[in-house]
Amino acid sequence: MCRALFTFFGVLVAATLADTDPPAIKQPELAKDLRTRVEWEQRLRTESVEFCLEHKLMVGAVDLESLDPKVAANYNALKLRLKDADSQNVIWLKEVVTKHGWPSKSLVGGQGAKDAWILVQHAVTDRDFQQKCLDLMKTQPKDEVDPRDTAYLTDRVLIGTGKRQLYGTQVIFKDGKFVPNPIEDADQVDERRKAIGMEPLQEYLKFVEQAYLPAEKK
Repeated sequence: MCRALFTFFGVLVAATLADTDPPAIKQPELAKDLRTRVEWEQRLRTESVEFCLEHKLMVGAVDLESLDPKVAANYNALKLRLKDADSQNVIWLKEVVTKHGWPSKSLVGGQGAKDAWILVQHAVTDRDFQQKCLDLMKTQPKDEVDPRDTAYLTDRVLIGTGKRQLYGTQVIFKDGKFVPNPIEDADQVDERRKAIGMEPLQEYLKFVEQAYLPAEKK
């Protein structure tokens, strides 16, 4: 069995603590708006994950036909709420990017920059927009964007367009365990991860397993 994972849930694992904000940022109100939107969508994602774990379901790869109709209906309701939140966030973030460019650390602070990345990471219905944001992130000065965020979005865009990823952040559930989607030059993946402050791939996969695998499957 091979099931795609992390369309809805990946950033719960990927998100790390934002860097300390600088003393002053250019757009504090925008930073607040980003935080509000991310808190809401992360709350929905957490509810979905907890629902799956409670009902012993594989997070992000639920077989609806095998479920009790009531459980399936509740799961679908959660999924639709999350889809709606993501859709609204994409529309809003597009307006932000058009007006301000990429929300960098100096613009919205370390937390705001992390929040902007979380929103675009979940913009899976608009790969062109994800690519646009990735290009903007890559043009930022070194200290303006967390390279780990760029890595996650790079992999998301590559896998979403049928290509091999570079950092192994996107995974599938296959034959009873989590494995990364195909990786370009896989022998060098840990070197690439280390260069930007990421843990070795196997440690990352263990963390994913602890976070998303129902207890009886661990």
